[in-house]
Amino acid sequence: MDFNNLSSHHLSLETREELQQLVAPLVERTYTDEAFKAEFIANPFEVIQRETGASFELPDKVEFKVLDQSNPYAIYIPLLVNEDALELTDEELEMIAGGEGDNNGVCIRINIRGINLKKGCSAND
Repeated sequence: MDFNNLSSHHLSLETREELQQLVAPLVERTYTDEAFKAEFIANPFEVIQRETGASFELPDKVEFKVLDQSNPYAIYIPLLVNEDALELTDEELEMIAGGEGDNNGVCIRINIRGINLKKGCSAND
């Protein structure tokens, strides 16, 4: 599983599917083993590596978080990414700068770190 090429907080669909397959047995185990569940919530990255034998490194600032929504009587309030606080890398800024001029009628949409940017698009695009 390649986490080393992440340029944003979003995982590719392929990486997300690989991760889901990798952790599915661990999630199943949390339903019957309370001690394991507590450890998995507290240290998901370490537990995943230990239990699956997977060996990978995460880029700076990327971390695993387990959201325990197993209480059927709880109301969960998610705190989402503050897009205004995200800083783009120089490479990401170059991707979206793209220069001036006509796009030959082509609407270009770019999503970087959850920020949707458009170039050459009408208000309806």
